[in-house]
Amino acid sequence: MKIISATPNPISFIGRCASICYDSKNDNPTQVFNRGVMCIKQNHGETSEFSEIIFETDEYSARCLRELLRSRISTKLQSSTRYINYENMDFYTPDSISNDPEVKGIYDNVMNYIAITYKKLIEDYNIPKQDVANMLPLGMKSKVVFKCNLRELIHI
Repeated sequence: MKIISATPNPISFIGRCASICYDSKNDNPTQVFNRGVMCIKQNHGETSEFSEIIFETDEYSARCLRELLRSRISTKLQSSTRYINYENMDFYTPDSISNDPEVKGIYDNVMNYIAITYKKLIEDYNIPKQDVANMLPLGMKSKVVFKCNLRELIHI
């Protein structure tokens, strides 16, 4: 996961926005910063909603990202199963599976069978990708770009 954009100086930004609550001036950078710290320490949660962060993920399973996207994230984009061809899908393997060669072989066989069947239904039977996508596993890797505020990030 990487940050692709963030509110510069988020604590000072919180302090600047919160100045309206206290009828305070914004011309002293130290006071603005201290006000932001105070807001965070006093759990004045709404003020932390003004600082935003945009993340990009690319190494997580669809299952993991589904849990993340259940959060109060304001804006999100995810790899589309309607438009992307997943015949060569990459998938996540949990340690509990990858640590046992026999179990990993079974797991890999299932994932490869899904990929082969996915390709066959599209190419040999002309089934639309969006319909074949119903068989894609939650363990396949997906990509998401999402924007959240500091309050939500702390919650996550």
